[in-house]
Parts: sequence; structure tokens; C-alpha cells
Amino acid sequence: MNNDYVRSDQHSDVQRFSEFLAEEFLVQTSGVTRNRAEFLECKAKPRPFKDPSVDDVNIRILSDVALIHRRGKYTVLADGSEKPRTRTCITSVMGPGSASQRA
Repeated sequence: MNNDYVRSDQHSDVQRFSEFLAEEFLVQTSGVTRNRAEFLECKAKPRPFKDPSVDDVNIRILSDVALIHRRGKYTVLADGSEKPRTRTCITSVMGPGSASQRA
């Protein structure tokens, strides 16, 4: 699922994101917290990077909530510079019938 997330991000695949993100989805990247609707709106725009990679993935399941922490890096298209590894926290509710259970 994490690889699907990265692939969907790289290709602005909002349709695929909407298939596996729970309605209660939250993500925090670079100090900005977005809910599902804000996240999908952001991802619909052309991505300003290429060659994303993710490592150091830590998934914690706490009852019906999954906390996903990961590090990633990518190349900025505007200037070709490589961004350092960044830490992302994704929160997803995994209750019965939620989008994340259907993935």
C-alpha cells in the first residue's frame, strides 16, 4: 500500500487515492496538516518533483487507527536539486467499511 501511495503521489492519481484513503484520513508533511479533501485537492496538481523514494517505514496499529511514519526523498523539478529525507506522519482510520479496509 505504501508503494501504491508513492506511485499515486508521483502521478497525481487522485482517483486511486480516493479508493484507499479513509474519510477520516489526516496527513502531516513539512509542518502542514491536511484532511482528506485538502490532501486530494493538493495531489490533483502536477507534482513539482520526480524520483520519490521512501524508507524507514514504521506502521503502528492502535485499535482501529494506523499511524504510518516514514522518511522520503525526491528531486525538485525546478532546479534539479535533491531534497533531504523528510519525515511524514499519516493517520488513517481502519474501521469496518472504511476505505483503508477495502485496499
